[in-house]
Amino acid sequence: MEGEDALGNLFEDIEDLALVCRFTDCAHVTEPGCAVKDALADGSLDAGRFQSYRKLQRELRAVAAKTDVRIRIEERKKWKQITMAARVGRVRDA
Repeated sequence: MEGEDALGNLFEDIEDLALVCRFTDCAHVTEPGCAVKDALADGSLDAGRFQSYRKLQRELRAVAAKTDVRIRIEERKKWKQITMAARVGRVRDA
């Protein structure tokens, strides 16, 4: 949890925006009513800063996955689904 606290402290502006999003599990990508997407669109949030935030999020998750079995299982499941979807896409294109 230390990493998540540090992330919140470093990117407090983004965390505050995320609290205003319509959905509590917003990924800030395609969801309607996303305060982060709106801030990126109107220029009040720098895109580079948001990319740095996302990168640090991924790095913290990777570190946590090394010690947390549940996260490791979730990551494997996610990549298995991505691989299967890619294979299905290749079969359709052939």
